[in-house]
Amino acid sequence: MRLLLVFFLLVCTNLFAQTDFKPGYIITNSMDTIKGFVDYRGEVRNMKRCNFKESLNSDTKTYLPGEIYGYRYEIGKYYVSKQIDTKDFKDLVFVEFLLKGMINLYYFNNINYAAYFLEDENGKLLEIKHNEVKVERDGYEYIAEDHKYIGLLNYVFREYPQILQLSKNVDLTHKGMINITKKYHDYVCSDQACILYEKKVPVLKIELRPMLGVDISSLNYIGQKFSSYTFDSSISPFVGLGANFIIPRFNEKMSVLISTTLNRDYFYGTDVYHASLYDQYYYLHYYNTNLTTNLSLKYTYPKGQIRPEIIAGIFFKSSVHESGRQDVKIVSQTTVTTSSLDMDLIEGNPKGFIIGAGAEYKLFKKIRFFSNLKYFHGSSKLNFKGDIRMSSWRFSTGVIL
Repeated sequence: MRLLLVFFLLVCTNLFAQTDFKPGYIITNSMDTIKGFVDYRGEVRNMKRCNFKESLNSDTKTYLPGEIYGYRYEIGKYYVSKQIDTKDFKDLVFVEFLLKGMINLYYFNNINYAAYFLEDENGKLLEIKHNEVKVERDGYEYIAEDHKYIGLLNYVFREYPQILQLSKNVDLTHKGMINITKKYHDYVCSDQACILYEKKVPVLKIELRPMLGVDISSLNYIGQKFSSYTFDSSISPFVGLGANFIIPRFNEKMSVLISTTLNRDYFYGTDVYHASLYDQYYYLHYYNTNLTTNLSLKYTYPKGQIRPEIIAGIFFKSSVHESGRQDVKIVSQTTVTTSSLDMDLIEGNPKGFIIGAGAEYKLFKKIRFFSNLKYFHGSSKLNFKGDIRMSSWRFSTGVIL
C-alpha cells in the first residue's frame, strides 16, 4: 500500500507540472511581436511568468515581468508588465489588460491580493479594490466591507455626471469595471472605439456527472472476535451522481469533484474450530446498503480527444440499512446442532482515502464521457472489540453534462 501511495504521488507531481501551450505571441520591450505558443497555467501563474515556444518542438523560454512588454494568447487573455506600488503590494508583475481607451483598465490577482487598476494618460495607476474594516457594535467586533473605491471612481469620473450615476452602484467585477470604463471612453472620445481585450472566463463552472459502475470490496477484521474468519469479496453494482467544480481563472486543469453513490455490499465469512469430540463451523453474513460520499481533487490533462485524469481525496460511508447474522453449526459424532444470532457489526461510519485514474473522452460530436478506476481504503470500529479495515476497487463510467 505504501508503495502504491508513493507511486501515485510521483505520478501526481509529474502530471501537475504538465504544460499546456496554446497559440499566442510575446511582445518585446522594443515592441516587436514574436509568434509562437504560450503556456497556459491559470490566472495566478500567468501573472508571475511567461513560458514561450516559437514552435511546439523548440525549447521553452521563460520570461519574467519586465523582460518583455507583454504576451497574449491568440484567442484569449492579454498580459503586460506593470510596476505595482501600493500600500498592500509592491512588485513588477504581469497584469491582465482588460480595456484600452482614454483610461486603460488592468487586473491583477495573486490569491492574497487582488485589485483593478485605472491608468491615466500619464501612465499613473490608480488602485481600485475591496477593503475590509473592523466595526465594533454592541461590544462585538465585525468585519465589514469598505466602499472606498466608489469615492475613487467618483473622483476619476467627476466631470461626467452620467458616469457618476453608474459609479455609485458599480460591481467590482470584470463586467462592472469594463462597463464603466468603456462608457467613460465613449463620452470622452466618441469618434474612436476603445479596444476590449477581456476573454470572458467564468469564475466557476460546474459539470454534472451521472454514473454507474461496479464495486469489488474486501474487508478484514482486526481484533479477537472475527480475526480468524476468511471473507469472500463483495461484488456489487452502484449508481451515483457527481459534481465537478472548476475555477477557470485559477487553473482550468484542476477541479474539485464531489460525488455520492449508492450500492449494497454482501460479505460472507467462514471460520472453523476443530476439537477432539466435535467440529464447530461459523458462518457470518453481513449486508450493508450504503451511501458513499467522495471529496476529491482532480487533475485533467487539457489536450486531445482522450484526456487522462488522476484523482485523490477522501470518502465517507453512511449506512442506509445494515444487518448481520452469525450461523453456528456444531458437528459431533452423533449429532448436528445449529444456531443463529443477529448482530450489528460496525460502530460508526467507515471513512478513508481515495486514489484513482481515468480519462474524459468524446464518442459523439457534442457529448463527453468519462471512465475511471478508483481505489478506496478506510476503517471503522466494531461493536465488538477491534477494528475493521475495508478496501475496494471501483470502476465507473458516465456522461458529463
